Amino acid sequence: MNVSEDIVAILDAGTCEGGVFRLPNQLARPDYVAVNKVLVAAGMNWNRKLGGHTGGDDAEEAISDVILTGKIVSKKKEFDLFETPDNLIEDMLRYADIEPGMLCLEPSAGSGRIVRAMVASGGTVNVIEKDHAHAAALEELDCGVRMTDFLMVEPTKKYDRILMNPPFSKQKDIDHVLHAMSFLKQGGRLVAVMSVGVLFRQNHKTKDFRMELAEHGGIITSNPEGSFKASGTMVNTVMITIPAMP
Repeated sequence: MNVSEDIVAILDAGTCEGGVFRLPNQLARPDYVAVNKVLVAAGMNWNRKLGGHTGGDDAEEAISDVILTGKIVSKKKEFDLFETPDNLIEDMLRYADIEPGMLCLEPSAGSGRIVRAMVASGGTVNVIEKDHAHAAALEELDCGVRMTDFLMVEPTKKYDRILMNPPFSKQKDIDHVLHAMSFLKQGGRLVAVMSVGVLFRQNHKTKDFRMELAEHGGIITSNPEGSFKASGTMVNTVMITIPAMP
């Protein structure tokens, strides 16, 4: 089921707290009917007592799915582990321009596709991964592995290059990239795959991120549509490149 841009914009302007999604304002009847149809199809229902649509713990992800894809799918998969395809890894390496001996970081390593590419480029790679099975597999590579939640790691400005494909659910990609920026040394560079939502979403979190990116000379490049189809999602993505922090 496709969702029009007008309905996506209305959903993006809404708020979701405690599993309750509330529309931004009083809508015209035709708009409300159209939005309600989308919300119901996404597994949410109107709750008069709470004054919004409810959908349990997955309400925010359900809305994000629709905003980012413009579609409602029958089977939802959380945007937390979608392996980076080879063509995007090649782009990341080109933007990063890793030189032998550079200290590099992959703070959301997953199965290690980006890590392997950085090692092959001659980088000295540190890895952060909270999943035990993935962390154990990464121990076999020529890199230092730390098994923990990246967002809980105290920043140290020591990395020449940071390459990452962070989780997207609940706009975690913004949280991860902002945290990663504080790990760059002077002259360093960060390259990250992010949800296309950073280009158009109008909530405060996204607007603040775009301002932060602009202040630090960051560049956003759109990736080909459907880049992650083989990995299990039709969410479109962008590549951001951020130079050294001041």
